[in-house]
Amino acid sequence: PIVGEDGCSTWAVSPLAEGPAVGKNRDFSGEHAAQQAVFSHQDPSWANARRMLCVGSFGCPGVYSSGINSDGLSVVDTHIPTPDHGVGWLRYFLMTRLLAHHDDVASALRYIKSVSHAGGGSLLLSDQGGRVAAVDLGHASLSIVERNNGWVARTNHFDPGSVANLDDKKPLHNSTLGRRQTLIHALSKKTRTLSSLTQLMKTHSSGNKEGLCRHNED
Repeated sequence: PIVGEDGCSTWAVSPLAEGPAVGKNRDFSGEHAAQQAVFSHQDPSWANARRMLCVGSFGCPGVYSSGINSDGLSVVDTHIPTPDHGVGWLRYFLMTRLLAHHDDVASALRYIKSVSHAGGGSLLLSDQGGRVAAVDLGHASLSIVERNNGWVARTNHFDPGSVANLDDKKPLHNSTLGRRQTLIHALSKKTRTLSSLTQLMKTHSSGNKEGLCRHNED
């Protein structure tokens, strides 16, 4: 295991006893801590007096990391490098747009399919109805996995057969493969609970098992 490397691990799952849920470790080094905050946004132009609550950074787009709106649509992202870039929606602005103007996964996916994307990263979504989805963002192509009463997970790489990936040999690339396996093992259990998944996100690497808490210890 590579200790001390930042990296995001995300999942969306339904059902849990508490309802559909998304989770994310947004691991940044300590120098970023002062910029982090939870934001509440609302705008009279949004339909149904829609509001959103999100985790982000001062000076950045509204939903810079993760968020949920008052209709129960949730979205989280992961950083995944790709050579497939072009003119289109940057995913941070896209995430803000989705929560401001959409109420479920189906509506969000229709919009995602209808526009061009700058490329890079993935989005995981869930809604009140129990639908979950993972969207891998390239400029030339998209890869979308939808599930009803199931789960999706992403770390910091695209799977083979998804959109174009960079074969990155840095430590982050080494840890992302192990973290994905850790997530798959936990999410495949029939006994998964919100409490157990919360504890999972706190785990650190031990032996050959990659932990999901990757905060840089510098």
